[in-house]
Amino acid sequence: CILLAIDAPVRKFYHEFLTDAKIHQLNFGVSFWYNANYFYKENKMKIDYQEPSKDLLMRIDIHEKYGSANIDVWTNELLQPKAGMNILDVGCGAGKLSFLFNEYVKGGAKITGGDFSEELLEKAREKNKKIGANIDFQFLDFNKPFNFPDNTFDLCTSAFAIYYASDLDFTFGEAHRVLNTGGRLFV
Repeated sequence: CILLAIDAPVRKFYHEFLTDAKIHQLNFGVSFWYNANYFYKENKMKIDYQEPSKDLLMRIDIHEKYGSANIDVWTNELLQPKAGMNILDVGCGAGKLSFLFNEYVKGGAKITGGDFSEELLEKAREKNKKIGANIDFQFLDFNKPFNFPDNTFDLCTSAFAIYYASDLDFTFGEAHRVLNTGGRLFV
């Protein structure tokens, strides 16, 4: 089962933005939202945008330096990753969320970070080696079948990456496929 890990007021907030097709300023930066039903379902819009790694790293850096909300604390409080879990971080970039979970569970979870950018994966692998973590960083294109068996993960996350999916039904279907029964999806 897919569970979007968002509480009711936040879910209502995002739903209103997504269905109103507006551009909104959030307290930690600018977010662009579109009406998925209009663009994707009705007009079969193909999303084919690749953000350069340099731009992505700059955006992440700005968020980390100037964000008014502590999204790391909020994420861990909401998801409560636990030792023994098997976690997949889709679109992991340089590994920020993977490292966050690893620190929270003190290395006790099996964490896999997957990304399309070899440059960002290399940064993640370098940090992984430097801090002595055991996170598996590997190539993953979420527009293609995930290279994992069915029912593998307890938690599947995708933070700041899902908008790169060219077919959301397919990508969410793959996330659902690799989740265990009762597993959670956090986007």
